[in-house]
Amino acid sequence: MSQAFSNWSGVVRCNAAALGCPDSEDALAESVQASGRVRVVGTGHSFLPYWQDGDTVISLDALSGLIDVSVLDDDSAVARVWGGTKLWALGEPLWEAGYSMANMGDIDRQSLAGAVSTGTHGTGTSLGNISSAVRGLRLVGPDGSITEIGPSRELQAASVSLGLLGVISQVVLRVVPRYGLVERDWQADAAETMDHLEELTVANRHFEFFWLPGDDLCHSKSLNPIDPTGLDTSEAPQIPFGTSGECCGPSFRIFPSARETRFNEMEYSVPAENGPQCFLGIRELMRSRFPKVPWPVEYRTLDADALWLSSAHERESVTISIHQGADRPFDDFFRAAEQIFIEHQGRPHWGKVHYRSAEDFAALYPRWAEFLSLRAEKDPDGKFMNPYLKGIFGGEGRARRL
Repeated sequence: MSQAFSNWSGVVRCNAAALGCPDSEDALAESVQASGRVRVVGTGHSFLPYWQDGDTVISLDALSGLIDVSVLDDDSAVARVWGGTKLWALGEPLWEAGYSMANMGDIDRQSLAGAVSTGTHGTGTSLGNISSAVRGLRLVGPDGSITEIGPSRELQAASVSLGLLGVISQVVLRVVPRYGLVERDWQADAAETMDHLEELTVANRHFEFFWLPGDDLCHSKSLNPIDPTGLDTSEAPQIPFGTSGECCGPSFRIFPSARETRFNEMEYSVPAENGPQCFLGIRELMRSRFPKVPWPVEYRTLDADALWLSSAHERESVTISIHQGADRPFDDFFRAAEQIFIEHQGRPHWGKVHYRSAEDFAALYPRWAEFLSLRAEKDPDGKFMNPYLKGIFGGEGRARRL
């Protein structure tokens, strides 16, 4: 009997063949082995049809929590974490063990496996996405076999792979000694912000801004590390969006911001040197053709990495995100913006709306053909692919319009 499923924003809806929530790794393996097409869900914060009619949708919610933290021979540390662990639930146990994630985004609702699979990131010119901190994965294959991979060619492919190489049951994640953050928020007009953009990104460990189209103002935010001694882990300080102020606390409390209004999103990573002009192009598009869109544009930085399908593969990047309310049409706006991103050599975020094809990705990613070959080797019958994913990773033409 089919069951209704929808993602967080409601833009993706399907009748799943079944919905499952295995409570152990062995039960997960049995579910994968016994099912037809399998797609996994964390919190459904992706905005693409990764779940379609007839898929068996498996939740990792019951596979959650910090397993252990190990100190390696070089004195670095890694945490072994269940894949279904939500980012918001990982910070405190890591802190109690003496560690923190090196970076986080401004939303912490995602599962760790989902964030890794799609290349989710925060901001900071010297900091990579969450996937770049992965040092190992446990994967459930299409036949239910469980394998663990460490640093290798295969890990570079699997660390951003949309669940196409197997279901992530556990993640081994590089962590750093725990630290606090001081946050400072302020507003300035767009021209002033752009004039000082380079010095702001260099001077702060984390810097980002949200451009507010109605006022042509930028709401800027900087985060910088502080001594963690004595910080209250129970308190989650918040500076109301659009206001100025300063607060401090444990890193896992300061990184995220409340996001209560649901939306759909497009995000592209462009080469860092193209970031300012790309933003100005999006700003002009919104002011001239889409002046009624009230949602802000987010501008962040991202360090290069070696992961095959990472949007920052082998290039320092700027990421630019546009939004529209979940109850509003977005197609015309997002398609027009995508043309600007394309002009600036953009790569789309794997969890957010895009209209690109397999041919496009082959030109954008130097390791694309190798990834397709590895995917075919690991899942020759396509258990982890549905029609949408086959349209991109199976050589069957252009992705379906949302």
